[in-house]
Amino acid sequence: HVHDTRYEVVPRCCRALGWKMTAQNPRLAYTLAWHDCGGSTAESNMTQLNSLQKINHFPGVSKICQKCKLALTLNRLSKEFPDLYDFHPRSFCLPKESEALRQWMQLRFVQRKQRPVVIAKPDGGCQGNGIFLSNDFKELQEALQDSGSTAVQEYLSRPYLINGYKFDLRVYVLLTSCAPRLRAFQHKAGLVRFCTEKYVRPKRSNLKDVYMHLTNYAVNKHNSKYQQSTECTEVQDFMAAAAQDESAKVNKSPVLAGAAIGSSRSQRSNDEPAAKLREGEPASALRSDRTWQNGAEEKQDSKWSLERLFEFLTAQGHDVEALQERITDVLIKTLLSIQHSLAQEYRACFPTEGTMSGSQQGFRCFEVLGFDIMLDRNLKPWVIEVNHSPSLHCDSELDYRIKTDVIQRSLVLGSIDSDDLLAGAPLPRPLTFQEQKEKLAQVLARRTELAAASSSSSSGSLLSIAEQRRRQPKSLQESNVENEQDLARQELPPSAAALGDEQSGNQSSRSSRSPRNSCFEPEGANDSKLPQSEDNTTDGSGGTAAQVQVQSGHGEVDLSLEEKVEALRTAFEDANCGDFMRILPFPEDAKMAEAYRRIEGYRPALFKESPVALRRREAIEKDRKKQEAARLHHRAMVGDRPAWGTSGRGRVSTVQQQQDAAL
Repeated sequence: HVHDTRYEVVPRCCRALGWKMTAQNPRLAYTLAWHDCGGSTAESNMTQLNSLQKINHFPGVSKICQKCKLALTLNRLSKEFPDLYDFHPRSFCLPKESEALRQWMQLRFVQRKQRPVVIAKPDGGCQGNGIFLSNDFKELQEALQDSGSTAVQEYLSRPYLINGYKFDLRVYVLLTSCAPRLRAFQHKAGLVRFCTEKYVRPKRSNLKDVYMHLTNYAVNKHNSKYQQSTECTEVQDFMAAAAQDESAKVNKSPVLAGAAIGSSRSQRSNDEPAAKLREGEPASALRSDRTWQNGAEEKQDSKWSLERLFEFLTAQGHDVEALQERITDVLIKTLLSIQHSLAQEYRACFPTEGTMSGSQQGFRCFEVLGFDIMLDRNLKPWVIEVNHSPSLHCDSELDYRIKTDVIQRSLVLGSIDSDDLLAGAPLPRPLTFQEQKEKLAQVLARRTELAAASSSSSSGSLLSIAEQRRRQPKSLQESNVENEQDLARQELPPSAAALGDEQSGNQSSRSSRSPRNSCFEPEGANDSKLPQSEDNTTDGSGGTAAQVQVQSGHGEVDLSLEEKVEALRTAFEDANCGDFMRILPFPEDAKMAEAYRRIEGYRPALFKESPVALRRREAIEKDRKKQEAARLHHRAMVGDRPAWGTSGRGRVSTVQQQQDAAL
């Protein structure tokens, strides 16, 4: 279902994959929906999907995709991990944090002897709408008086410049699952967006020059100095032919050709220049349309690719590999900041998976995120914002090449489920309402069968334990044993007990190791199908057995259904990710693995106390302490515990006074 998208490149990629698209009637049956039209991406619409349908958004991802929520999330973690979360500019959510912003601006003025510059962005804004710079708090309050929630961020006044122009990076990240763990991929290609006016340090006279301070393409394309990218000129002939013949969009595309599910890596239009660069040729040999003079270009394009940026930085003598590692590091930390809440909201919205296997691996959602990252003069990456619906307009050959590969690979990786993986090939999808209804009935029946089998096996195991205890000798029943393992050891001979300990030790050592993927086809094999498992089932049910046998380098290893599905999924993603590279789950031997584990172990409170509720609670606690102090003072002065009797007209009297009155 692609009729809720504004971009032509999305249905074009679906046609290239050979997929069928529904008519404009939203009541027709479909199994995957792509939404990027504003209100249609609301999380409330996700609950209307049946268990066979997928969508290209996650519920709860707004915690990093809305500017104010991103500021709250990263500010909270920066207090817990100040050494890890230092890659987001200081941000405030107005009008709630107006007083905190005023105090911060005063403090910065005292420290630096000049007014700090901040940039204000509407919480739900996009494409540069409503963004402005200011260095006066009163002026900022007046400008935002009638507006809604606004994120006010410290302006990075010392960015890294190329030929005097400010720029930022658009990095594409694909989320494929959040349950039980986050699975994320970073695309190797990306966009570098330049301003169209040379940068000057912000001051009162140039704060309103949006072409100097804002890198948004939607803003700078209106400037007469905007220059189209000169990269990927070899695709221009194809785009002209595709405009005349609709079928040429699939058959002649150097990017889309042969990119169906399970196919080999799509051919990039710059593969040959990349190979020449690896052989030692200079960067100027890759593109003849521009020349280099003292590290600068005669003609400044307003949009680059990440590859071109890294070539420039390499020519300037910078460590590009270290920069790439730092960029990946901030992406991982930003995603880990919402892993627990994302998994909780996903399960609240999608409590079950529409598969026959009964696996609870998350397959219902996938999402393409656009990270806006800026480099300061020390080449430190700063996360400015995260977009849950990044622009997919293709106004140039460079846009077409990069965004087509991003969308197509995202569709391939996001369309599979556990039944496809266990069957070893993509299963046919229901195309009509009747087929979808029958499939839903089969899934429900299978779910009921698995639940009944699970409950019966649990009750059977309990009965067997009770029967074993009943048949034990009386002396053994009366003996004081600590656990069931000690009971079993008393029934077995010493040789058998030692053998059992050895087997249990081997099993624990096997479980501590991650399952190997040698059960799948090797890299050089034909990957036109999904990776095959040892016990493929044509219906994708996966069987009712709790354990499955998987061949590995250490012999046969018992893997549960969830572990098997996860291993098959990892192998499929590795074979079909193309220019995407996996960043989550992170490798156990990664440089920052210990820091990532610290972040994973942090579980923030689900509900944050509002300032009003906090002041009310503090006032109540203060009154309670005051009353307790007065009560203790009264007892110390009277010297006797007061008794709740009456003397005269309801007056409280002590025990001694009551005795005197009785006499």
